[in-house]
This record gives sequence, structure tokens and C-alpha cells, in this order.
Amino acid sequence: MTALNPRRARLAATLKKLRETAMPSGAELARRTGWVQPKVSRLETGAQLPTEDDLRIWGQHTGASSAETEVLLDMLYAARRIHAYCRPTGPRCAGPPASAH
Repeated sequence: MTALNPRRARLAATLKKLRETAMPSGAELARRTGWVQPKVSRLETGAQLPTEDDLRIWGQHTGASSAETEVLLDMLYAARRIHAYCRPTGPRCAGPPASAH
């Protein structure tokens, strides 16, 4: 498996921390949201990028404030921007070229 870009990894770690603070297992979050547990796992490991709706649902079920949910959305948008510059088969990507900012 290729290494995650830092922004995607940070988003995944933040999701996991929110969930762990709110409940003991990903299975519990899956039960509450109606998702399958592997989806929760993929989001917490960064194997799958969440959608905006996923983040709003995550926030609702983990007790995140609206401000915290907005931070999650900002993290998602940053991860998406960097994803556009990284190829799955290429080297680990540290970020977009400086001219892209």
C-alpha cells in the first residue's frame, strides 16, 4: 500500500480521535449511522476519503460541534487538493507544487 499524503492521514486520524472520544468502537459508530463497519475503518485509516455528507454524519454521531465539523470539511478539501497532485503509483506526495497555492 502506498503511503497516505499527510493531509489525508491527518483527516483520518482526526476522525478516529473523534470517534474514540465518543464511543469505544467503529462498530458502534457503524450501528448508529447505518453504515457498515468496514466503511468506518476505511475512513479512519484514510483508505477512503469521506464525502461532505459522511463528515456531517460523523460529526453528528460523535458530538462534534458545528465548528469542529467545519474544520473536518476544510481538512477534506485540503486532502482533495493534494490528491489531485499525487498519483497512486508515484512517490509519496508531500503536497502540491508551490505555484498551485
